[in-house]
Amino acid sequence: MIKKILAVGLTAAFFLSAGGTALAASSSASKAVGTSHMQAASDFIIKNGVLTEYKGSGGDVVIPDTVTGIGELAFEDCTGLKSVTIPDSVTSIDEYVFSGCVKLEKINVASGNTKYSSVDGMLYNKSKTILLVCPQGKRGKVMIPNTVTDISEYAFYDCSGLTEVTIPASVKQIERCAFSDCRGLKTLNIYTLYPLVDKEAFYVYFDLGPDGDGFGGRRNTIETVNYAGSSADWETARFPLTVGNTLNLNCLSVNITAQPKSQSIRLGESVTFSVKASGSGLKYQWYFKKKGQTSFSEWKGRIGRTETVTPNATWDGIQIYCKITDSKGNSVASDKATVTVKPAIEITSQPKSQSVKLGESVTFSVKASGSRLKYQWYFKKKGQKSFSEWKGRIGRTETVTPNATWNGIQIYCKITDSAGNTVNSATATVKIG
Repeated sequence: MIKKILAVGLTAAFFLSAGGTALAASSSASKAVGTSHMQAASDFIIKNGVLTEYKGSGGDVVIPDTVTGIGELAFEDCTGLKSVTIPDSVTSIDEYVFSGCVKLEKINVASGNTKYSSVDGMLYNKSKTILLVCPQGKRGKVMIPNTVTDISEYAFYDCSGLTEVTIPASVKQIERCAFSDCRGLKTLNIYTLYPLVDKEAFYVYFDLGPDGDGFGGRRNTIETVNYAGSSADWETARFPLTVGNTLNLNCLSVNITAQPKSQSIRLGESVTFSVKASGSGLKYQWYFKKKGQTSFSEWKGRIGRTETVTPNATWDGIQIYCKITDSKGNSVASDKATVTVKPAIEITSQPKSQSVKLGESVTFSVKASGSRLKYQWYFKKKGQKSFSEWKGRIGRTETVTPNATWNGIQIYCKITDSAGNTVNSATATVKIG
């Protein structure tokens, strides 16, 4: 396998299967993103529904929705590729698809795809239990979601820009070459106890030159390893890597078991954020960032595992997360949750202006969403300066047979919810012919 890696330039070999065959995984994620330039049909070589070669210059690429499979090395050495969006139609992805795509930062999957998903630009199966691919251009810190049980072969291969990776307690298996050639990786946080780790999971490969075999390998040296287990695990070489300066044992004693959830509410409704974690002497502090703000702020006084608040309109789009600290001072941040605040009352269908003949009935109707809504209709006849309450007309739909004085009358409905919030419908006019 090493020779095959060398054959494709020791670049990001995105190997999407546990045993060497393409893994048709599952998904649900983001819709197509915009392209930085127009993609031409000639950029894609498609044979029998399989994208066999991409000939464009890169940027933000959206694969056509006529594609059902992506062939081996389809994007090989496309150094200008920054992001790629996989459409709903794709049901299989071959080996080494993005080999040599050194600037690829995001892999996005359309929400209707039934085989793959993406989170934070990384590729997963549908249930997000298998982490398949981290794009080679991803940089900085990565926190693997706690739904993941398997980090597949070559998942992080040659992601040299990564500096820190956190592996959650849910992970049970780290497969062959999963983190090989991650030369910039300095910190590894391992929450999981006793995962199955392939002996080459953290290897760095190198060329021995003309006088050697052509390739070699050594264990990667991680400067700081924070591990939830004991020294015995390391003494028996359970993990195939070398610790540089620091091995912190039993320090990752905080494990988040339930994350805060994003929610959509109406103005005036309360929202509850909750997080669950295991550990010793845990303390909680919540943080928030409103839409347009560049950094998070401490949410003063919000130090419970569960917090409830009734947001105002400025909360629309706010992000929330919780920092959890144990008795030893070790801390971990939860996932971020977003709150969408809708209007307290939202009119979905307005009353319509109508023309009727004298003696014909006319019906006014309004539709709205909200909490325990009440309706009151108002009218203003031609020549009157102000609207009057239409006594007894308190239904969502009202029918009346107008007389001649109704010609030119204007009608609207005032809608009130259980919290006292009100909204007025559009005004409809009746003409009597």
